[in-house]
Amino acid sequence: RGFGFSFKEFLGQTKNWVLSAVIGVFIGFLPGMGGSLANQLAYATVKKASKYPEKFGTGIMDGVVASETSNNASIGGAFLYLLVINLLQFFYFAYHIQNFL
Repeated sequence: RGFGFSFKEFLGQTKNWVLSAVIGVFIGFLPGMGGSLANQLAYATVKKASKYPEKFGTGIMDGVVASETSNNASIGGAFLYLLVINLLQFFYFAYHIQNFL
């Protein structure tokens, strides 16, 4: 069977990982929130939207893809927050340093 899952199974999870990635980036962007909250929120959202929620908790691929995708996407959201804050500080510093020159 190989490693992980096939390309056909990957394409079948497209809606799942796009939704989970959006949730992960949004949660990652919020200060003080982390990957664990993104995991739980994406898992619950995908479970609620699933046609067969009774299979969740048994290792079904939908739940694994949701939690792993949101966990990885939350790192990008945290980096985005870091980038925005640093740019704002840079412009603040550049504005005030011109008064000394």
